[in-house]
Amino acid sequence: EELYEANLANRSTKDNRTRYYDAFRNRAMVPIIDVRGNVVAFGGRVLDDSKPKYINTSDTLVYKKSLGVFGLNFAKNSKERKLIIVEGYMDAISLHQAGFDNAIACLGTALTGEMAHLLARYTDEVILAYDADEAGQKATDRAIGILNSIGMKLKVVKLTGGKDPDEILKNYGPERFRSLIEGAANDIEFELLQARNGLDLQSGDGKIKYLEKVASILAKTRNSIAQDVYSSKIADELQVNKQSIVTRIEQIRKKEQYTEKKQHFKKIQQDSMSNNSKIAISNNTSIKVINAEEMLIASILRSPEFYDKIKSDISQEDFTSETNKRIFFAITEKIKDHRSLELTFFTQDLTQDQMNTLVKIDKKHEFPITLKGCLDCISVIKQEQERRKTRVPLTDMSDEEFRNLFKKNQ
Repeated sequence: EELYEANLANRSTKDNRTRYYDAFRNRAMVPIIDVRGNVVAFGGRVLDDSKPKYINTSDTLVYKKSLGVFGLNFAKNSKERKLIIVEGYMDAISLHQAGFDNAIACLGTALTGEMAHLLARYTDEVILAYDADEAGQKATDRAIGILNSIGMKLKVVKLTGGKDPDEILKNYGPERFRSLIEGAANDIEFELLQARNGLDLQSGDGKIKYLEKVASILAKTRNSIAQDVYSSKIADELQVNKQSIVTRIEQIRKKEQYTEKKQHFKKIQQDSMSNNSKIAISNNTSIKVINAEEMLIASILRSPEFYDKIKSDISQEDFTSETNKRIFFAITEKIKDHRSLELTFFTQDLTQDQMNTLVKIDKKHEFPITLKGCLDCISVIKQEQERRKTRVPLTDMSDEEFRNLFKKNQ
């Protein structure tokens, strides 16, 4: 049973009999060791042409795949102050045999944010040496984004002479791989080189497509010096005006900022709608009524002069949501006292949850403020109030009234 829990054995049940069998049968075994030196999992490579070629231990109580970094227990003690990241443990083993004792590998998954934070404890620079195939390039692109997000210094090796580090070592020896490491490009240079693939930079169309990619790449960096250096370098190479590249970078950034704001606003709307659904259910009312309450609050918050014209038609007791009741009361009290309705001045009057709701209401309801709109909201709220008064609770209904609820066209 312990072997099964540790993913070393599988089991099958047939004819009411349970049978256990080796999960790694006919495979060469590689122990996976954590940074403290404990064997916490295993990898297995087939000895024939069976599929899959590799299998790794799944998550257990002592092993989490998203944190699994092979070889870090050795690499953390290397004299080198940087780590070489490769795709598989066979590549890492080959590099260690060749003298690169700072090589590590991710296990069964691409680099994760959790792995990146783990690596940051031991180094501030990594070198990516993923395979030269399409999957390796996608893994490289993903890793660049993750490592940049935590401010890790990084370089990318362009593998030439083999599809992976192990093949390069076998074909050309350690010195060739060391020269590739020394010539590794930083993340920006790597992306700029990749952007050239398949483009004819001698043609106008090729230049335009490449410069568009260049602007997108440089727009991602917040390092103004790097942006200036590479903009100048590429402008000189392609004989174009540097300012046109800088202008395009700014356009892309503004567009991305607008998209981010739009997505953020959409999330707020979705969160608010979800919250309104919960409020509606808990109050046994409709989302329409909750929205009407929020729109009325937002209208008065932005046009407090409307309150004098509607105060005889609505009170806080008309609201179905307790939170909206409290917010409406806080707003109207400030209006009566001629105080500011800036959101920051409500922190003393409302709880944190109520403040969060008020902020969401203010951001969510963007619409033309009119007195008619306020009166329409009040009408919806009042209709709900009348509905509640005339509604008879199911527990108070007679048997005949209860049956009538289900009659057609009743």
